[in-house]
Order: sequence, then structure tokens, then C-alpha cells
Amino acid sequence: MKTETNIKSAFSQHAYSYFEFLNAAKRAENSNPGISKLFKSLAESEKIVAQNLFVLISGETDFEQNIMNGIDDLTYQTTQFYPTVINQAEMDASAREAAMFRATEKVGKNLTALLKNALDNPYRNTPFHICGICGNVTMELPNTCTVCSSTSDKFIRIE
Repeated sequence: MKTETNIKSAFSQHAYSYFEFLNAAKRAENSNPGISKLFKSLAESEKIVAQNLFVLISGETDFEQNIMNGIDDLTYQTTQFYPTVINQAEMDASAREAAMFRATEKVGKNLTALLKNALDNPYRNTPFHICGICGNVTMELPNTCTVCSSTSDKFIRIE
């Protein structure tokens, strides 16, 4: 159906714009705080639109279905997508990109394990710690990230 394709395309555009505006806000932070705030506002707007479009794409599901969808998505990423792009980056002699893809693949495997565990353990009152460098998620604050070796001060705590 053409409308479904258009919704997915619109979602991709708004999701991309969200990150583009966040990046622009960060770059303008020191040199022009007013422009940085504008970009942060635009990013938040794009995020809201993308979230609304995503609901149209995915529909309303319960948390167990969301967990299963997450496991399926991450399993595809870590067993098919990332091995392919890692191989391509290595063939292209793009060492930096290959390293980033490998780290992202490892994060995906860690996230899959957390989701699989969530089916039996709903993580009530469990804080999570997210590495602000690579995105790795842990339940305990590590001294260093197991994926990218960042120090514990780079982690964001989610209550």
C-alpha cells in the first residue's frame, strides 16, 4: 500500500532530522547558545513527529510483544546486518567504520540478552546504566564499558 510506504519514508526523514538537529545543537552550544536552543527545539519536534509516525507503522502492542519484536530486530541486526556491513567495511579498508560496526554489533547482543531476560524478569526497581559513548546498557555501573572501555563517568543512569 502506497500510504504505508509514505509513512515509513516520512518516519525515516523525521528520525534523521532529529539526529541532524541534535548534532547541530551540540556544535552550536559554545559559539551560539541561542541557535543551539533552536536546534534542540527542532530536534524535539522531529522526535515527536517520528514517534507519532512510528505508532502508525507498528500499531499498538503490549510489552511482551514489544520485547519479542525487539529480540527479533536485534537478532537480525547482530546475525545478519552487522556481519555483512563489517565485512564490507573491512573490504573497503574502512577500519574506523568496521570498528564502530563491531562495537554496535556487540551492544546489540547485550541488548538482546537484556530483552530475553525481561520475559521472566520485568526489572522492577532496576536502574540501568547506558554508556554515553557506544550505547551499551548494563544493570550495574561498571568501572569501564565492556564494549568501548569508556570510564564510568560516561554512563547515564536510568531509574
